[in-house]
Amino acid sequence: MGTQTLQARIRIRLKQLNLTPTAASRRVSENHDLFRQVLRLEGNGSPRVDTVFRIAEALETSFVWLVTGEEGAATARAPTEGPLDRDRIRDAIIAALGFLKAQGREADPDTLAELVTGLYLGLEPREEDRPA
Repeated sequence: MGTQTLQARIRIRLKQLNLTPTAASRRVSENHDLFRQVLRLEGNGSPRVDTVFRIAEALETSFVWLVTGEEGAATARAPTEGPLDRDRIRDAIIAALGFLKAQGREADPDTLAELVTGLYLGLEPREEDRPA
């Protein structure tokens, strides 16, 4: 995982997109203070998983990059077809567990499934798995 916090990555994308927290919030929520509330959590908890998905959408980035800071994941998109990749699933599980641990939460099956799915879909395929 990257050394920056989720909030630091949010600030980076806001600056890159030249958006205010309020403008970004309006893209995905009726709560125009959504981004400000999340930014205030820095060091004091993390937002819910569904909120992070919405933030990623508003910031035109991937859930994976917001959660992990993994280079190359900022604009990663979901694979459209092909077999499941065991190593990508493993990486998604590791990232999901790290995210939950950072929140001080247990890995209940529903939350873990939601996180792993989002992370799996956002991870770039390994070079050897890409079509020629």
